[in-house]
Amino acid sequence: MVLSLQLAHRLEDKNVLLIGAGEVALTRLFKLVPTGCKVTLIAPEINAGIVDKFCPYIRDLDIDYDVEEEIIDPEWDLFKGKHAFKVIKSEFKESHLSMYKIDQDSGIAFIMTCIPNPELSEFIYHKSKELFGSQQMVNVADNPPLCDFYFGANLNLGSSIESNSTLQLLISSNGSSPRFTALIKNEIEKLLKDIDIESSVKKLGQLRTAIRNKSNTQQDLKYRMEWIKNMTDIFGTQHCHQININRVVDLYDTMYKNNKSLEFPSNKEMIELYTSPSS
Repeated sequence: MVLSLQLAHRLEDKNVLLIGAGEVALTRLFKLVPTGCKVTLIAPEINAGIVDKFCPYIRDLDIDYDVEEEIIDPEWDLFKGKHAFKVIKSEFKESHLSMYKIDQDSGIAFIMTCIPNPELSEFIYHKSKELFGSQQMVNVADNPPLCDFYFGANLNLGSSIESNSTLQLLISSNGSSPRFTALIKNEIEKLLKDIDIESSVKKLGQLRTAIRNKSNTQQDLKYRMEWIKNMTDIFGTQHCHQININRVVDLYDTMYKNNKSLEFPSNKEMIELYTSPSS
């Protein structure tokens, strides 16, 4: 068995094609929609949970189920990250794969199937590769050999996605046991529940930006990264949320001017002098 490469995909404003709109598709939407991607759902019928949570804009429409309907969220800019972008009330058609095509590019980041039809799912997988090349990312639900990527169990620690202070973890069994990865996720969440992750990530992000502004040259990159690494290790998971940014930036300035020193004060001094009590 070889390992998969776990990456954090930036999907904001990128098209994602999700074929099927049942319970499995609902689980996918909980992970896809918060990324701000433009999910296009294709299915003749839409699960009520999907309508309520991700497509409320189709709830009161008078839809003719015998005619293909294409509905775009009229308030997408307002609800990006909360709603699916488009719903196509239709059985899958091969032409759907090319709806965003630009030259030889599919215009679609991910193509996914969540339908109880293995033959059609396999056709979609191979047709996507035939049309757009082997680099086209495709995921066929419950068929690991036809998955270019796995979802795994996602754990978001810290509550403020809007302020970019959420720490995200992915636990994957490479398609072998989704349920076991979910159990591991729950155990990790219990272990980390007492750490103020949101404040820690927010403080460290602000500090990194402030220090980058102090010495933003390629020559300083190695020193800056090593300094931040050592500083983070000193405060550890228990004290990063208490960092006094102004004092720590002043310390960086002093050490930088001292021949780019990496000799920090003792851990005790760092915690006593460069933190502020939690509010």
